[in-house]
Amino acid sequence: EMNSFKRINRNSFKPPVSEEIKEMVRRNFTREIEFYQFCRQRLHRQFHALKLSQAGTTIQDGGSSL
Repeated sequence: EMNSFKRINRNSFKPPVSEEIKEMVRRNFTREIEFYQFCRQRLHRQFHALKLSQAGTTIQDGGSSL
């Protein structure tokens, strides 16, 4: 059961990352970043389409929820 995982390991020390390093990572991972953004956009659209279809189903079914 997924709810049984209450503890999450956290790192209390997070060293700062310079802008130079961030920019280097952006340059080296351009395709990966573009793919991530594409996937995010697609999931966002699917989520909204699902919400709209569920709302339409709820209205058509006389108010019953899924």
